[in-house]
Amino acid sequence: MAVALGIGAFVFKALGLSYLGVEVLIWCLYAMAYNLALGYAGLPSFGHGAFLGVGAYTMAFYQQGIVREKARSFLVPSWRAEDFTHLEGGLTTYAGDSLWVGLLLSMCVAAGVAGLVALFISHRRGIYLALLTIAFGQVIWFTAMKWTDLTKGEDGIQITYQKISSTAQGEPGGEQSNQTRAKRRINNVRLITGSVDIDSELGSYFFVLGILMLVVVAIRMILHSPFGAIVQAVKQNELRSKFVGYDVRVYKWFSFTLSGAFAGLAGGLLAQHQSGAYPEVMSLHLSGQIVMMSVIGGGFVSFWGPIVGVFYFFILRDVLGSLTPTWPLWFGLSFMAIILFKPEGLMGIWHDAKGKLTGRKPSTINH
Repeated sequence: MAVALGIGAFVFKALGLSYLGVEVLIWCLYAMAYNLALGYAGLPSFGHGAFLGVGAYTMAFYQQGIVREKARSFLVPSWRAEDFTHLEGGLTTYAGDSLWVGLLLSMCVAAGVAGLVALFISHRRGIYLALLTIAFGQVIWFTAMKWTDLTKGEDGIQITYQKISSTAQGEPGGEQSNQTRAKRRINNVRLITGSVDIDSELGSYFFVLGILMLVVVAIRMILHSPFGAIVQAVKQNELRSKFVGYDVRVYKWFSFTLSGAFAGLAGGLLAQHQSGAYPEVMSLHLSGQIVMMSVIGGGFVSFWGPIVGVFYFFILRDVLGSLTPTWPLWFGLSFMAIILFKPEGLMGIWHDAKGKLTGRKPSTINH
């Protein structure tokens, strides 16, 4: 998969869609994180966009800089610093300069929020669990929309600055004019042997691809560990797992928290990619999209199902969307058809086709 997606970098660049290529990789990471909760732990979360957004805002706060009033330990954004100059005590600006620290903070803060939510949902099942995730997701989204002093509401937080890129010569005898362009606050990532310019098309793509590969390996190791086996056993038969002696709530809590942590990592990358954090990523609409991507791709029967679902969604959105503005209708109809006739998703269709060629038993969803 790494080779295929690596070749995809040059395909996207040839089509002039390098920006879209990076976005697809970030959503692949997000879908893998979400499927850890839905496909393997059996936790249908319809508010997972909240953790994506928390990670994005954490990265934005880290890069934009936070101003702290020492006397009262009150955190305010740096763009509001002038409103607090009359307070006693010093104001200190903390501006981040390492993307690795920002990504780690995005994971930790998102994991903390997901862990808090999981405390309230880990003892619930089915529709009650799903409704609670919607409720918590909407609370976090509403907070981001209305706490304008901190999040700037619908405008979101920009993490760019103006940098002089060239000096243009003015009229003879006149003054020179400086031309500026917006750049990310962090546009270079330090590696062991050097650094990567993530403002470049290929540099940004391969950096995100490397993160995606690390997350894929980490999730696969988790699922093939004793912990992963117990989580999947809880999904298949929660009551029997209790009788065996496992604390089901602890395993559900931990798997949901892990899923939120990886979603926060995707959010940090998304904020870096979009040069800002916006409340739209927390909306119920986008939270529903990740559910559809995971299900339509076959996350219940295949480890790779969420990635297949992401590519299917973006192909329909951009290819079909260029032909007709009613592309959501056709995507919705295709989703309904798969749910009705092949609920195992696209990877289920692939497994069945491969099974017919090799003589193996067709795939089924584990209930």
